[in-house]
Amino acid sequence: MSDKLDRRTMLTGAAFASVLVLPVAVTAGSHGTIGCEEPDPIFSAIEAHRKAFIDWGNGSDENIGRLGDIEKEALYALLDEAPTTLAGVVALSRYSAELTMLFSAMDYSRSAAHPTDEKKSVDWSYYIHRHVADAVLNLSSGAQP
Repeated sequence: MSDKLDRRTMLTGAAFASVLVLPVAVTAGSHGTIGCEEPDPIFSAIEAHRKAFIDWGNGSDENIGRLGDIEKEALYALLDEAPTTLAGVVALSRYSAELTMLFSAMDYSRSAAHPTDEKKSVDWSYYIHRHVADAVLNLSSGAQP
């Protein structure tokens, strides 16, 4: 079975459907603006990664490398963004859980820079967990991130 066929099989499966729908259902039009002036930037980062991931999954043999690079950059942008609202925390947590399940089923691995040792790397989800914990701490203390 080709790599392209493996991706398409996974991307059309039930697991991927939940990745596509869940964060939108959680945020239902608010995009994290309840009680604050600015929308939570995590929603844009989630949407950008979702689109890049779908595009990569639907890519042809000719453009799969370029689309993979775009997906990787969108994932790293997502890892750089921290939620600023409780709705953003929920959306990021659920999106991360769904991606973890999907990535595991696809045998997909993407590492990120280690936070303290440039010669090492960590699993991409390290930054998601750290941002979620920091956001909950900031939101519960009333501090701004």
